[in-house]
Amino acid sequence: MINNKLLALFEQRCWHDYIEIFDPRDAELSRCRHCNIGYSYREVNPDYSTSPADRERLLQYLMGQGEMWKGFFEWTLYKIPTPYTAYIPWLFLPLLDSDIPRWIFLLQEWLELEETVSRFGMMECSETCPPDGERCSFRDCKVLTEWARVAKK
Repeated sequence: MINNKLLALFEQRCWHDYIEIFDPRDAELSRCRHCNIGYSYREVNPDYSTSPADRERLLQYLMGQGEMWKGFFEWTLYKIPTPYTAYIPWLFLPLLDSDIPRWIFLLQEWLELEETVSRFGMMECSETCPPDGERCSFRDCKVLTEWARVAKK
């Protein structure tokens, strides 16, 4: 099963969680509780299991991540069943009875590894440290990224 939320957050996209808001001027509206996008602009969350466009965008994002792409690429080399297996076709062919390319499953598995979260899942604390929201007073403070929080669950 594909964890679309994890992959979307890794891609630095909002995972929209719509809530209903009553506005007396405009009947009921839906707004995303994260990015505040309104109902009339309602975006659909990405679905990497069915949308080739979402997969292509995710792959382009991953390949642009330098060290992360290198780490993922090297990790997948150890997953090849035999040394004679052609790497690229093996990586991009669908897995089992699905239409989903193997690399999607492997990326999800790799992102959920403790080593991956430790190595790539931290970011600089900008102004606040979650969850209490008080201004951070620590020098070089780092916090888990959104995708790393989802991966650790």
